[in-house]
Amino acid sequence: MTVRDLYTDIYPNLLLDFANVKALDPRVTFARASSAVVVDPTGVYREVTSNVPRFDHDPVTGESLGLLIEEQRTNSIRNPRGEGAVAGTPGTTPTNWAVQTVSGVLTTVVGFGTEDGISYVDIRYAGTNSGSTGFPTIFFESIGGIAASASQVWSGSLYARLIAGALPTSVTFSAWELDVSNAYLRNTSFSAPSFTPTTAALKTQRVLAGSGTTGANTTSIRPLIAVTVNSGQAVDFTLRIGWLQLELGAFATSPILPPVGSPAQSTRAADAANMTGTNFSSWYRHDQGTFVIESRWFIVQPAVPISYSFLANKAPGGSTTTGGIGIWNWSGNDNFNGYIFNDSGVIQFSPGITPAESGSTLTTMTKQALAYRVNDAVIAANGFVDTTDTSVTLPTNLTTLNIGFASSSFTSQYVKRLIYYPARLTTTELQAISR
Repeated sequence: MTVRDLYTDIYPNLLLDFANVKALDPRVTFARASSAVVVDPTGVYREVTSNVPRFDHDPVTGESLGLLIEEQRTNSIRNPRGEGAVAGTPGTTPTNWAVQTVSGVLTTVVGFGTEDGISYVDIRYAGTNSGSTGFPTIFFESIGGIAASASQVWSGSLYARLIAGALPTSVTFSAWELDVSNAYLRNTSFSAPSFTPTTAALKTQRVLAGSGTTGANTTSIRPLIAVTVNSGQAVDFTLRIGWLQLELGAFATSPILPPVGSPAQSTRAADAANMTGTNFSSWYRHDQGTFVIESRWFIVQPAVPISYSFLANKAPGGSTTTGGIGIWNWSGNDNFNGYIFNDSGVIQFSPGITPAESGSTLTTMTKQALAYRVNDAVIAANGFVDTTDTSVTLPTNLTTLNIGFASSSFTSQYVKRLIYYPARLTTTELQAISR
């Protein structure tokens, strides 16, 4: 038996190859009520206008990642581009930014511009610390510029590279919580607060500060980076800093920017892609079928709390109260879960495949398959096929295919391709087709 013999001879009713075609099938409806950022095939970051889908690429390798679907998010830093900077000695820091120095170390703005589409500001630190150990700091907002409250989860990100000289130590990227009197309370504990920028291209060095939870009495939050300079230590280095971001959420999303020349907190609207009506019914079978999807979640942090790769149901969005079939992730674990809900919204099928079984996690590109028939449903991932469920009632009269999700309850992901076969494929076929 050859490898080809393991594959099905059934031709798919639906083939959405976003990664290779880099265009939407005309049956797919797409909407996003704002501009957004995407990486083009040459690794350059570009902004696209509202309702333009994003076929994203890895900025380092150029790999086509497929259709990017993201939830709505707001960048609370008003001037992420660093506009308003003036080069000089010391020059003028960008609007709403501020620099805190240590004795004997001069901080100067030496340049600004754009690298691979990313707006940046170059800041040089030079001199000898004549006081006690200090922390030259760049604040990316004014005091009270970002309103916050207790028990909020925030995530930060920025692009940074070393332009000249040598760092005395790693750089800390974090945030300070402030109370109503503007007194420092404590440093928010991000999951990855320190980084060491190199001279590599700026687009390859996006620093993710993970997430931090605000404490009691917090009324605002102020993002910053800081470098430790010991007493008597001589330093001379230049940092290139671009596209700052601070989001209210458990993980960082793609860059969110205000219009050029108009610094302000900015919101990227949710992406929504679906097929409904005859665009759905023309290929979907209610009695049996097999979905195959290749996707991965965006950035580093896993999805919370519910994140669908796809969902067939009775309306655009995530409701399953009247039935649905899909694959999702629950509560940020790395399992891939197949779900079937009957017409009353009762779960009929809910197995999960772990990373140990599939060899994959949410943030690696994974092929998943879900095959269904009455009393006969199974899920597969990366060639691992789970145990068949022999007690399944299927939903009837589904009308819509939702491709990923981007509401406040769902996360951000790449969908490389989505395929539908009008039959319940065999276990052997599922194993082969999900490799």
